[in-house]
Amino acid sequence: MIYSLLPHGTRTYGIPVCVALPSAPDTNHPIQDQIGDDLVAETIHYKKKIGDTQHYLVKWRDVEELSYVRDTIAHQKFPQVVIAFLERHLVWDTVY
Repeated sequence: MIYSLLPHGTRTYGIPVCVALPSAPDTNHPIQDQIGDDLVAETIHYKKKIGDTQHYLVKWRDVEELSYVRDTIAHQKFPQVVIAFLERHLVWDTVY
């Protein structure tokens, strides 16, 4: 995250202004654009924004290498694995 460069005279009223830049593609894990019938998702390890889209880092059954899959593809191809990932990372906040 970096602080944005605002034009001179822009008022921020004491609020820090920052811009979230998308992450660069991970060179250790390729991006899967197409998923064949032979690939079965086992678990999702991480969610990351690459470019303009969200990607899940997926562990495949019987494959050692992890790879990124676009979230829209993951939601269609293996929704139960996505739901399990989201449930594991759900944070409850108590409101009084």
